[in-house]
Amino acid sequence: MIITMNDTTRNLILPLEFGLEIYSDYEQVFVRMKFRDNQDKKIQRKHRWRVIRTCKLSLRKILLFRKEYVNKMYGLMSEETFDNIMREFKEESDK
Repeated sequence: MIITMNDTTRNLILPLEFGLEIYSDYEQVFVRMKFRDNQDKKIQRKHRWRVIRTCKLSLRKILLFRKEYVNKMYGLMSEETFDNIMREFKEESDK
């Protein structure tokens, strides 16, 4: 079986491109969250990990969260409010 350069290149580039897309979208979400989230670094980190655990590697979920749910966050929101936002997002994204 002859492996062509195009097949090899495509097989290497596609996962790399997908990984960069995921990274870029998460970065956009986190930058927007930083301006809307609590100033405490520990809470910011906790919120980021919660978003990652919820969205995982789904581009659809990351884009939905960025478009619809980051705007619902604000600086002095309580943990309960953040939990409600995440619960609402999880219900909608699992449809």
